[in-house]
Amino acid sequence: MTQIDPKDAETMLVCTFRYALGRQSYITAEAVDFIKRYKEYVSDAFLEQFCSDIAQQGEKLPDREHWLRFVTWCHGEIDRRHQPEEELPELNAGHIQVRYINATPSLVNQNPAGVRVTHLPSGLFADSTEHRSRHKNRMSAIYLLRKKLAEEGKK
Repeated sequence: MTQIDPKDAETMLVCTFRYALGRQSYITAEAVDFIKRYKEYVSDAFLEQFCSDIAQQGEKLPDREHWLRFVTWCHGEIDRRHQPEEELPELNAGHIQVRYINATPSLVNQNPAGVRVTHLPSGLFADSTEHRSRHKNRMSAIYLLRKKLAEEGKK
């Protein structure tokens, strides 16, 4: 298998984004999942550019809710890259409660994939509905909760 140069991979991911944004069709979910899968190849500058491009489209985007979740993910990814992991507090498993929430109530016969993690001693909670997988959403919600606890500890 041939290795791809990281710069070429970034160009490919940017083209994927621009194609999906320009098409304004069903391709949104597949393109976003593809970009998230290979996120290590996308620079912070391009993540910020993605957010800017989506904002410029305004109300014209047919799948606006999905694109706005992608903007939230981009901002979270940029934050994760700039905050060292060791600064975040560890969570005691006995101090958290995990609940599954339905991200899209219109889907009647589907299991909810969204996750809400609550830190019982402080009452802080974090939600994640950006992935289709419960496991990924759970890991993301735990990370967001750890981030909130670190911010509370600084106050």
